[in-house]
Amino acid sequence: MPRFTVKYFDARGRAEPTRMLLTLAKVDFADDRFTQEEWAKIKDDKKLFPLGQAPVLIVDGKTIPHSRAMARFVALEYDLCGKTNAEKAHVDVVLETGSEIEQKLRPIFTEQDPEKKVEAVKAFKEGIVRQMKYFVELLKENGGKYFVGKGPTLADAMTFNFLDILTTSKYKVDGLLDPYPELQEYMRHFREESPLKSYFASRPQTDS
Repeated sequence: MPRFTVKYFDARGRAEPTRMLLTLAKVDFADDRFTQEEWAKIKDDKKLFPLGQAPVLIVDGKTIPHSRAMARFVALEYDLCGKTNAEKAHVDVVLETGSEIEQKLRPIFTEQDPEKKVEAVKAFKEGIVRQMKYFVELLKENGGKYFVGKGPTLADAMTFNFLDILTTSKYKVDGLLDPYPELQEYMRHFREESPLKSYFASRPQTDS
């Protein structure tokens, strides 16, 4: 049985899907959270952080960098990436759709002028309508509770976390889910009724 350590800041961020998947798999793991001050002292450790970036997943002493690679490793290791090739492709479709949304986020967080920021948020919302409607279609096709199959998968861990941060953190985009009641219900169900319900109730409360 591999031994896992997730190393990241005290935040949900890019490490959270891996934490969620390990929890779903009922695997004990070390959740090593550090401060910005501590990060400055350890980030040059090439064995732990070969790219000088966090998060990383340590598996039996070996480092896996990049958040998507971390989450995908755990999902594949514990059969949380779809049961068939068709389901695995479906998971990838959800991830790629989420990635398209992420790529449009940068102007919101880099713009400093308040008025221009308002316009950037408006443009972001208008620019992701196709992807958000597609999320809704995919959910409806699968019954509304999960994106693939009858239980949580990598697709849910990545998408829930992404939307959770954009609706409940310091990076909140006001009104993001207002036009999409199906996604609002998906988020509610996943938070309150999925196998991760206890995890969400007990995890550290952070603003990112």
